[in-house]
Amino acid sequence: MKKLTRKIVALTLSLVMCISFSNTTFAYADNENISSSAEASKVNWWKIGWIILSDYVEKLIDLDGQSEKDSSWAYLVSPSIEYNTGDMGPEVYFRPEVDNSVGSIRMHGHRIIFVDIFTQIALILSDASGDTVSQATTGTNQYMFYTKKAGDSSGTWKAQFVSTETYKWQLY
Repeated sequence: MKKLTRKIVALTLSLVMCISFSNTTFAYADNENISSSAEASKVNWWKIGWIILSDYVEKLIDLDGQSEKDSSWAYLVSPSIEYNTGDMGPEVYFRPEVDNSVGSIRMHGHRIIFVDIFTQIALILSDASGDTVSQATTGTNQYMFYTKKAGDSSGTWKAQFVSTETYKWQLY
């Protein structure tokens, strides 16, 4: 708790500093004319502050590598994935092994910028036969729950996470 309090205080001080410099104007020197230029460039401290804040929050919340597995459960966390870039398309999926000991499955996506309440992701769960057993469109930290039925097949299931927008998500 003490560590979190320090981080909040540091973040608040950084934000106050950015606000206090928001109207600062700087002069710059031209390469050809060493004297101070008459043109002054205004620094957008709000934009700089937002970039710093976003990076800080991302590092604070980022749970990359936090996956765990026990004999009776698995908690799978993806690294941060930015959808619909040149390297990544609109779909990511996990392929968990589901046997008779599994009673329920929960899926959700977590946005690094958690205040982005309008962003959504499609969650689709398919059984070992490839049949869709559950699907939902959710926002950040909204869950889709599925209780396994007696007739559901065992084997490799597919947990899909689909986004049509270019956003960064962590998948669970």
